[in-house]
Amino acid sequence: MYILDTDVVTLFFHHRDQQPVLVSRILATPPERLWISVITAEEMIQGAFKLIRRDQRRGKGTGGYALLTKILQDIPSFQILPFGDQADLIYKAMPAAVRRLGSADCRIAASAIAHGYTVITRNTRDFGQIPNVKLEDWTV
Repeated sequence: MYILDTDVVTLFFHHRDQQPVLVSRILATPPERLWISVITAEEMIQGAFKLIRRDQRRGKGTGGYALLTKILQDIPSFQILPFGDQADLIYKAMPAAVRRLGSADCRIAASAIAHGYTVITRNTRDFGQIPNVKLEDWTV
């Protein structure tokens, strides 16, 4: 089983033409083996909200709403992995230096560890510092 990192999900949904290897690997994997974390959904939606607020402050555009619409349409393409109690315990047990890499990445990794899944990410440098996480880079 695989959990796609936020960056990988963003590449798949918004930059398919630039990532043929990633797209082919995802499409070749049975859908029941692919998951995204609720943390990824949160990050993507927060990004759209940030763009909406920026557009509103500048008094222009509907780009943020268009992005939010796209995200809400795209996310159901994957199974959503909840962030449960076991993942939370794993996250809280991570050394502070590891958690400083980024709470979202660490929570995604904790979910993967809790379920025995492999994280699919381009960010092997940071994820590689998280103890016990299995990872692969499908962009190469």
